[in-house]
Amino acid sequence: HGDGDCVPDLFVPTAVCADGSSTCSAEQRTARAFEFWLTNAGKLTYSKSVSALAGTGTVSWADVDGDGDMDMVTLVDHNSAAYVVILYNVQKSACSGEECCRSDPDFTFTSIPSDTDPATIDMDGVVVRKLPGRPGLEQWGAAFTVLPWAHMGDYNIDGYDDLLLTAGGNTTLWRNVACGSDDANEAGSDTGCGSAATAAGRRTFVLETSGVESLYSIRSVTGGFFFTFGNEGTQDIVVVSFNGTATRLHGLLNCYFNDAFFFRGASTNAAWDGGKDTKPYGAALPGATIKFTWSDLDSNKRVLTGVQLAVTQQTSMAPPYSFFGLGRTNSYIDSFWVGASVSGVQEAVYNQLGLIPNARVIVLPWPFQKPNEWLLELYISPSAVTIAVAASVAGSLLLLAIPILYLHYKERQADKAERSAMAPIAF
Repeated sequence: HGDGDCVPDLFVPTAVCADGSSTCSAEQRTARAFEFWLTNAGKLTYSKSVSALAGTGTVSWADVDGDGDMDMVTLVDHNSAAYVVILYNVQKSACSGEECCRSDPDFTFTSIPSDTDPATIDMDGVVVRKLPGRPGLEQWGAAFTVLPWAHMGDYNIDGYDDLLLTAGGNTTLWRNVACGSDDANEAGSDTGCGSAATAAGRRTFVLETSGVESLYSIRSVTGGFFFTFGNEGTQDIVVVSFNGTATRLHGLLNCYFNDAFFFRGASTNAAWDGGKDTKPYGAALPGATIKFTWSDLDSNKRVLTGVQLAVTQQTSMAPPYSFFGLGRTNSYIDSFWVGASVSGVQEAVYNQLGLIPNARVIVLPWPFQKPNEWLLELYISPSAVTIAVAASVAGSLLLLAIPILYLHYKERQADKAERSAMAPIAF
């Protein structure tokens, strides 16, 4: 989803010749680059390449700054130091009027020479967050090697994806904050927010220190990811640990109180045998792109995007859906789009208006060649305070009933007295 058209594209990290030439031996391919291939009617076409920092490891995708396009979050190991590098997707505004799935072939990510020291970067499209220590590769015997991973999810459902970092045998939680905000300033000088990034309104991550004692106490971690238990509208965490002899699975429930709403979307691949009494559920569709708009409490129009199973290699452990926090809002989901790559279809994008927050949406792309006829199922998740709200409403009605009944009684008494006074007197 590089160009913003709601149709999934292809991203390929590559090794290139250090001298910039097109041909060299495998040993000389020490520089890094990112290739982008755009989808057109189900076919991939090469678009562009940007150079990347040497030592770049795993890559994750999220709408970090909440502007309706997918940004890149990478882990970089450079000169005995580790960094989280956020490369922002720079393109034209996500929406023009009510149209938010428009292609921008001129989209770009900042190209950084491979030999650049991350600590010296000050660009408006890049935030470089230095990490404590050096969380490099973890070798667990001869069985397997654990790569550092940055998993994205909105644990405080404020509308901005946070970071769950698995590295060095530990898992840490990092909160998404605006560059130049009080939270960022309190974190010190290692937030990666240079003057250019701050002026451009970028965001960074700060280490969460409250309510994470159980998470940080787990040792020998080999993996961690966000997951939702019980469809309760929160981002819980699953951590996998391995002590050399046994593997353990740890489920951590999200107990943060957040007076906010969420929205969850998913798309299937519509694999179906055409049975009369069945539906084309199939399995989760990798690359399905979801975008939607809503308004916050200040009536500002917001737009978010997400990609289902955006990364599937190197034990990415991504859930088969896209989860979004909405923050506090009194708005419906104004417009909702989901797109897929369909051979022969120029714009395989389904659109729906007026959905309810705190809901789960499943799109069944059938028939595949006719996006306007795709099916949508909506599942409402009751709020945790539903009972309290119902009790408050019932109590309010009872309180209102007392003066109403009293006034009604007084009116009947007055009417009775008036009729008695007007009645004829018989002798």
